[in-house]
Amino acid sequence: MPDTSRLFFALWPDDVARDKVAVLTEHFQGKYGGRAIEKESLHVTLVFLGETPNSYLSTLLAIDANVATPSFNLTLSRAGYWRNGIFWLGPEDSPLALSALVVALRDKLKEANISFDQKPFVPHMTLLRDAKCSDSPCVITPIEFSVQRFVLARSVPGSKAMRYEMVREFSLG
Repeated sequence: MPDTSRLFFALWPDDVARDKVAVLTEHFQGKYGGRAIEKESLHVTLVFLGETPNSYLSTLLAIDANVATPSFNLTLSRAGYWRNGIFWLGPEDSPLALSALVVALRDKLKEANISFDQKPFVPHMTLLRDAKCSDSPCVITPIEFSVQRFVLARSVPGSKAMRYEMVREFSLG
């Protein structure tokens, strides 16, 4: 086993929401090409840790004892494209509880001296990589899901594409 894992905290939508997103992914892939994210791996990254020593796992697995954020609903209501080829879904308005969760996680990581990507948080779910799109963000039929938990996840290289697996779930509320 390697000494590090590529880790991140994320929201993992329920099966119903993932099924709806998968339909949109297929539609947009037909329109813009690119590589689709597998349905089982769809998520909203909260905090990206990157390559992290496995010795930090016990600290990361205990983080939920110190994060008190209520559950909330997240509505993915628009689609967009970044010039790096990422086609995504995101909320028109981000819930305050979502921002509070990200801040709480970042604070706990700072206290534990665990490094993470400190770019501003932009809530989104990546659908496609290497897409070719010239459209501006568009409104879609909203997909709402209840956020009752967040997860610590790891990137796992696959034969065709990167996939993501949950290391541990943490309850909200």
